[in-house]
Amino acid sequence: KDSKVFQQVSMKDQIPKGILKLKKRDGDDNEKLLGGARFRLMNKTLGLDIGAVTTDEKGQAAFEPQPIGFMDQQGNFVPYTYVCREVESPSGYMIPDQEFEFQFEYEDEKASSIVLEYDPVNHSNRILTEKQLGDTGEPLEGALIRLQRRSGQGWEKIEEWFSKKQAHLVKDLKEGRYRLIEIEPPKGFEVLAEPIEFSISDTMTEIPHLILKNFGTIVEIQK
Repeated sequence: KDSKVFQQVSMKDQIPKGILKLKKRDGDDNEKLLGGARFRLMNKTLGLDIGAVTTDEKGQAAFEPQPIGFMDQQGNFVPYTYVCREVESPSGYMIPDQEFEFQFEYEDEKASSIVLEYDPVNHSNRILTEKQLGDTGEPLEGALIRLQRRSGQGWEKIEEWFSKKQAHLVKDLKEGRYRLIEIEPPKGFEVLAEPIEFSISDTMTEIPHLILKNFGTIVEIQK
């Protein structure tokens, strides 16, 4: 009598791994891709530091494939939560004060891997300046303002403009020591005697907001 032996096999879903791909762009020019941005990845669920990658000359980088989660005792998929953060910005750019928290979306075991794309942007180093009446905070128009950068033993002119009612934005600043000086005052005011000095760093997370104020007695204008 023939006997048949049946082998029971317990099959376990092969959960695909997840790949995070990065493409770094300029915040003002979406076509401009940025190399030199360094990102760190953490598995928040497990408290693991996965490692870091740096974008290449095409603004691209990718982390090694990572487990996206696990099956619990009831057979339900439980995703891992990851956090990606920029830890070093490209030269001449601010570093975003934010992190990207995400989970890989799992549907079934048919996919060999799951790719998630993240396209963060960087804004160039910049400042916002205003000219105000010191007593009231009222905008003052017509002052000629000069921005200079420390260069060797002297100061290099970066930009000049006349103040208006709205704030003035200066972009694309390199790291270094800077100062704002008033070349010509608004009508009826004396020129500011002291410049405003400040530093620009690639590690900045916020735009410096610099206010030049005129105080004191209005100078009489000869007609």
